[in-house]
Amino acid sequence: MIGAVADGAGSAKHSDLGAKITVEAALHFLEENL
Repeated sequence: MIGAVADGAGSAKHSDLGAKITVEAALHFLEENL
């Protein structure tokens, strides 16, 4: 099982979107390489 949490970069515009994309990319990488 792999879990990940991210909350963005504070008040930066679209920080939630950046956090979501980063977590999804990291999870994909881990799923493919572990």
